[in-house]
Amino acid sequence: MDVRFVDGHWEHTFEQALNSTAGPLKIISPFVKEGVRRDLFSSRVSHAMVLTRFSLEDFRLGVSDLD
Repeated sequence: MDVRFVDGHWEHTFEQALNSTAGPLKIISPFVKEGVRRDLFSSRVSHAMVLTRFSLEDFRLGVSDLD
């Protein structure tokens, strides 16, 4: 199992994970935007788990998408 803590410039790491066939992908993030969801569902990943928080304030501030 490959575990990585990514606190910035995460796009390359995310792209590598989406192109990997090494097994389930687990993403833990306080914010998930629509583009990440779209990329995840259009990838070759066979199983993914996303753990995030749900705060109405995040939607008001625009850091989370209603989609």
